[in-house]
Amino acid sequence: MKQFKKILLFTVVASFFLPVIITSADPSPTFPENYAGITAYTKTEDINEENNIDKLTKAVAIFKKIEGGEVIENKTTHVIGKIPVEFTVFDNDTAEENYYLFTISPYIYIDANGWVAAYLNKDAPTSKIIDWNRYSKGDFPPNILERSLETISDKLDFTYSKPSYYHFQHPDANQITVIIDTVYTPDKIRENSFSVSIPGDVHEASYSIFYTNNVSFSHQRCLVELKVDNIKIDEEEAGNLRCRGDNYIYNFYPESTFIKNNPHLVSFDGLGGVFGTTEIRLGAGTVLLYEGN
Repeated sequence: MKQFKKILLFTVVASFFLPVIITSADPSPTFPENYAGITAYTKTEDINEENNIDKLTKAVAIFKKIEGGEVIENKTTHVIGKIPVEFTVFDNDTAEENYYLFTISPYIYIDANGWVAAYLNKDAPTSKIIDWNRYSKGDFPPNILERSLETISDKLDFTYSKPSYYHFQHPDANQITVIIDTVYTPDKIRENSFSVSIPGDVHEASYSIFYTNNVSFSHQRCLVELKVDNIKIDEEEAGNLRCRGDNYIYNFYPESTFIKNNPHLVSFDGLGGVFGTTEIRLGAGTVLLYEGN
């Protein structure tokens, strides 16, 4: 992974800042860098020359055993598999309590030298790392890639240091910022907004919208609207007649949305709050991948 020698600064904004300084790493020639997008990688000393064959064999068995898991490559030098991360989704097209699973399946790379990486496909928006299942107001949990690393490390019994990040399709990008907005109490705060000025060239801007609303009857339209500089980016609705449903949207902002060194106002508007004992939670996430100082 010759690109792993790059430095990436990962910042989370969710009522607080969480900077993580990324260190360099040695190359690993078997990593599929032409197919990988955003990647969380680390190195473990628990996979070494003495046990790597057993560990890689066991990893293949784990990928096969996990429901929805998949083996992509099985080599003596490395293995690649998929681990699904599932979200329970309420069907908003019916009044019946029907549910289905929305799944994001990161790739997991493990090699004989102890390198472990979780990554998304090169065409996936980086916003897919946002884990709405675990997110709560004022708290930013491990993201989807970190959650996948936790799963494979637990099952394969190895420890690792905090992961570093890199996007293989944007080699000049060295900073990521993740911003999360949620709406819980529309009578008090219906719209959340923030201003952002990016001090470098933007290589990718992506977003995610989430809503959950299981209220049986409502006279309101449950809209979720995302705007930048008062220009509508996306609008989602939890049903026309009933405010019911869950959904997870991951997509790219238009390329011209964010301009270097220009202040931009990102606003998220929605009907959240509590109806009886049912909490209505709406959220929007913005992920900016750019080249900073």
